[in-house]
Amino acid sequence: MAIFIYRDTVRQAEYTVDTERRPDPGRTRDAIPCLCQPFHGIPLTLKLNIEPSGVLLFHSWEWNDGGTSYLHTRIIEPEYWDYRPHFQATPQQRETVAGLLSRRLTWEGLPLHPGLSLERAVALSEADIAAEEKRQGRKMYFA
Repeated sequence: MAIFIYRDTVRQAEYTVDTERRPDPGRTRDAIPCLCQPFHGIPLTLKLNIEPSGVLLFHSWEWNDGGTSYLHTRIIEPEYWDYRPHFQATPQQRETVAGLLSRRLTWEGLPLHPGLSLERAVALSEADIAAEEKRQGRKMYFA
């Protein structure tokens, strides 16, 4: 089933959600599993993986509520099955998260905003931020 969602009514930007879409092939064991609810007020969760190469791979859409619009991971939380206590993000994964954080990168045109758990798991350094600022040609400010 396909659902059309207007994510920006001013610019008439829409996104098509294919709830029957199959996962992208190629997920590796070292991928960072992430989830978020990208559409405010719609109980639809997007699950993605950030591969060691930095590529974002689709996993699934799920109908449920109680999530957040920020992209989160559970690999740093001991109470979840995908906990990895000694996880080390690759430089490509850090670049992808920095690109999402600066809004340089989107997933299929959909902007995704990294949440605190993903930022902690990936642990962006000052050098990662400086490299992203150089790619962007502008300064990034954090609260």
